[in-house]
Amino acid sequence: MNRNKTLALPLVLACLAGSLATIAMGCGKSSKGSAEASLVPLEAPRPSDSTGKKSKVTLKFSRAVSGMSLAEEAAATSVDAGGGVVLSDARITMALVRLKTDQVSTPEEEAFEETLDQAAEKEGDEVDAADTAQEAAEPSSMDLEEADRGSDDETDTKEEQETELAFEKENDGSVAWQGPFVFDAIKGAFTTALPDAELLDGTYKRLEFVTIPNVSLPASDPASKLSVYMKGTVSLGGALVPFELRYDGEEDFSVAGKGGITVKPGVGNAILVVMDPVDWFKGVDMSKAKKDAKGTIAIDGKSNPEILEAILENVSGAMQAGDDDDKDGELDASEVGAEGVEITELEDKDGV
Repeated sequence: MNRNKTLALPLVLACLAGSLATIAMGCGKSSKGSAEASLVPLEAPRPSDSTGKKSKVTLKFSRAVSGMSLAEEAAATSVDAGGGVVLSDARITMALVRLKTDQVSTPEEEAFEETLDQAAEKEGDEVDAADTAQEAAEPSSMDLEEADRGSDDETDTKEEQETELAFEKENDGSVAWQGPFVFDAIKGAFTTALPDAELLDGTYKRLEFVTIPNVSLPASDPASKLSVYMKGTVSLGGALVPFELRYDGEEDFSVAGKGGITVKPGVGNAILVVMDPVDWFKGVDMSKAKKDAKGTIAIDGKSNPEILEAILENVSGAMQAGDDDDKDGELDASEVGAEGVEITELEDKDGV
């Protein structure tokens, strides 16, 4: 899927939005470039069965392990994912969550994403070139420090991320929740509660969330600047072998279904998305993974990339979503309205 690419810098976003102040700084140098960067906002989705009324909607993610209470999940320090795999850390950082009325992308949505990508890429190249020229002429103390460390990190800062996400929410009416926010699969919940959203009533047949590198964590945290991080052990030949999965790409994960998710008018609604780690390692042969010099299995864009792809495909494909009508934090069979959609292509921004 991988339609949501990284926007360049806040300067690019201001260019796309048509900021006169930014244009005065030089982002609108080419009339042709401005035409190519023209962005037509997506309107908020309106379900065909909507009465036009809005209702409050709560969004929660859970791992919903059968037979385990929510209190027990919250107190957990590890998860037995099956197949000899035990997870001690598993966090997914999300940029935003969208709700759509169609099961698959519409031509309008695809055109919006394509325009956003092309404009950001073009303007981003111009910004990078200008920054490079300025740094060469007048390197700052920070630039010199990074050069001394050999840094080539292109991850956005926290402020840049916030600007980019606010811009996308402003122009994409399907964005119901703007992050970043982190799902801790060991605890089975977001690390911070999401605010309620006001949405039109009716049936939404697709829910998407986009991963994003976590730039709010301290450098000492192993999940810093990663969108997906997992750590644990796997039993191989009677020995417990440590492994670590690191992914910094921006990826679309989706659940879709004919039944969909129904927002009812005049009442509080609860949407629940289940991401159970028990499904994440199914069909993954960890015995074939290559180990590093320390005997650890590193899983990223450079080491064991085929295992990285298989696990992330499982994460997406095994998801379920629906209306938690009884608000018990679990999806009963009758409440499931959407199933996970497998990823067809992975983005690996920095090769980690």
